[in-house]
Amino acid sequence: MFTRHYLNSLFYITTFIILTPLFALVFESVTNSSDIFGFLIRHVLDGVVINSLIVVTLVSLGVLGIGVSCAWFSVNYVFWGHRVFKWMLCLPLAFPSYILAYVYTDFFDQAGELAGFLKPLGLNIFLPDIRTVWGASFILIFCLYPYIYLFARNGFLAGSKSQIEGSKLLGASGFSQFFDIVLPAARPFIIVGLILVIMEVLADYGTMDYFGIKVFSTVIYDAWAGYGDITAAARLSLMLLGFVLLLIWTEKNQRGKMRFYALENKKETYAPNIKKHLWISLWCFIPIFIGFIFPVILLLDMVLTAFQLSDVFNKQILQTLPYLMNSLILCSIVAGIGVALSFILSAQKRKMESKFTHFLFNLCGFGYALPGIILGLGLLLVSSLFTQFNILITGTFIFLIIGYLIRFLNVALQSMEAGFDNINPSIMQAGKLMQHRKFDDFWHIKRPLLMPAMFSAGLILAVEVIKELPLTLILRPFDFDTLAVRTYNLASDERLVEAAFPALCIVVAGCIPILLLYRLAHR
Repeated sequence: MFTRHYLNSLFYITTFIILTPLFALVFESVTNSSDIFGFLIRHVLDGVVINSLIVVTLVSLGVLGIGVSCAWFSVNYVFWGHRVFKWMLCLPLAFPSYILAYVYTDFFDQAGELAGFLKPLGLNIFLPDIRTVWGASFILIFCLYPYIYLFARNGFLAGSKSQIEGSKLLGASGFSQFFDIVLPAARPFIIVGLILVIMEVLADYGTMDYFGIKVFSTVIYDAWAGYGDITAAARLSLMLLGFVLLLIWTEKNQRGKMRFYALENKKETYAPNIKKHLWISLWCFIPIFIGFIFPVILLLDMVLTAFQLSDVFNKQILQTLPYLMNSLILCSIVAGIGVALSFILSAQKRKMESKFTHFLFNLCGFGYALPGIILGLGLLLVSSLFTQFNILITGTFIFLIIGYLIRFLNVALQSMEAGFDNINPSIMQAGKLMQHRKFDDFWHIKRPLLMPAMFSAGLILAVEVIKELPLTLILRPFDFDTLAVRTYNLASDERLVEAAFPALCIVVAGCIPILLLYRLAHR
C-alpha cells in the first residue's frame, strides 16, 4: 500500500517540478517592473518579430518541400541508392544547427576556401553572405527537414493502397493522386512534424547568436545576460511561450478534427524502371550532401589541418577529453533517470486509469514545449527562492540534471507509451494470474517486452543532451563545460579550426543513436 501511494505521488511531484519554472516566470513578470522591457518593446521587438516570422516561413516552406518529396520518393519509387538514402536522409539530425552554421560560415567567408577558388576567376562578387536571415534559414532547413521526412514517410506508409488504385481506374493523373488523395491522408502526420520544426526554429539560439540575428531567443538571453534584467527576459519568454502554446493548440485541434484509418497493411511499392528515376536519386542526394556529407568533409579537413601541426592536434585532443567526459556523464545519467522515470509514470498511468491522471501525465511532457532558454530562466527564478533560505542550488550538477529531465522527459514518455501500447494485454493479465511479485513481474515480463522502447528512449535522451546548448549555457556549474559549450565558445572566438574536433565528436555521438534507432525500427 505504501508503495502504491508513493508511486501515485510521483504524478503530482513530477508535474509540479515541470510546471514550477513556468509559475516562476509568470510571478516574476507580474510582481516586478522593468524599464528595459519597455525599451525593447519600443525599439527592438518589431525587428525581432519580423526576423522570427521570416525565418519560420522560409524554414517551413523549405522543410516541407524537401521532406515530403523525399518521403514520397523513398516509399513509392526504386532509384539508384534508395536503400541507402532511406536512412541517410535522417543523418542531418545528428548535426546541431550551430555546428552547421560554423562550418558553412567558414566555407563562404571572404578568406574561406570558396573565396580562394573564385577570386582568381574574378567571380568573388558572387560569394554569398551567409550571416543573414536567409543564410540562417538555409542552415535550419537542412538541419530540420528530417522531422518532416520521418513523419511524412510514416503517413505515406499508413495510407490506403486501394484508394490510389481506385483513383487510377477512374483516370486520375499522378499529380491528382498525390495532391487529392495521398497528401490529405498524410496531412496529420506532416503537421505534427511541422509543429516540431517551428518549435525548434523558435528555440534555436546558437545559429542566430553566431549570425548576429535578433530573434526571441537571442533577445531573451541578451536581456538576462547583457542588460541584467531577468524581469524583461521573463516577459519576453512568456510572449514566445504563448506563441509556442498556440502552435501546440493548433496541432491538437487539427489532430482532433481529422482522422485517417488504414484498412489494410500497406507495403512499400516501387516503380520497376530504375533508369528513368536517376533524377530522383539526385534530388534525394542533395539534402544529404548539404546537410551531412559536405559539412563532415569540411570538419575533417579542419581536423586534418590541425593534425599537420601535431602539437596543436595533441593539445586539442587533451583539451577536448574533459568536455567529452562531461557530456558522456551527463547523457548517461539523464538517460538512465529519464528511462526509469518514464517507465514508472507510464506503468502507474495504466494502473490509476483516470482522466485526471492522464491530464497529469500529459503535463509531465510539457517541458519539451519550452525552449531551452525559457526553461533555463524559469529554473533560475526558482533557484532564487531557495537562496532566501541559504540553500544554493544554482550552478550545481543536480540542478543541470533536473533541467535536462524537465526539457526532454516527454521524449522518453512517448517512446515508453509506444512500448506499452505494443504489449498484448493478455500477457499482462497472465502475469497477474500467476501472482508474481512486482519485481518478478517487471524483470521477467515487462523488461524483455519493453527493452526496445527503453533502448530507444535512452538513445534519444542521450543525443538530445549532447546537442543541447542554451539550457547548458544557463544552468551549467562553474568550470563544467560540455562539448556543445566548448564548441560554441571556440566558434564565437572565431577559432573554428580548434572547434572542429569537438564539433566532430558531437556529430559522431549523434550519428550512433540515429543509426541504432533506424536499425531497431527496421527490425
